[in-house]
Amino acid sequence: MTLALRAATHTIPIVTVIGDPVALGLVSSLARPGGKVTGITVDAGAELSGKRLSLLRETGPGANRLAYLSSSQALTQPQAAMVKQAAETLKLPSCT
Repeated sequence: MTLALRAATHTIPIVTVIGDPVALGLVSSLARPGGKVTGITVDAGAELSGKRLSLLRETGPGANRLAYLSSSQALTQPQAAMVKQAAETLKLPSCT
C-alpha cells in the first residue's frame, strides 16, 4: 500500500507502519530517510541489526562474548550477515 501511495502523489507526506523501508526502496537509510515517506518500522532491517550489537557491546565493554540467537532460516537473512559483520568489527569471537 505504501508503495502505491508514494507512486500516486508527489506532494502529500506519507506516514506508515512498515517492515524494512530501506529494503523496499522507500527511504535511502534509516538515519536520513529523505523523501516524503516517514513512520514506524516493525523490522528495522539489516542496517539496524548490526547497530544493536554494537550498542550492546557498549553497555558491557568488559564482555568478551555476546549471543545472537535465531532460527536456522533467519541466519540466511541480511540481518544475520550485518550482525556477523558487526561482531567482526568489534573483534568478538564467531561461533555458528
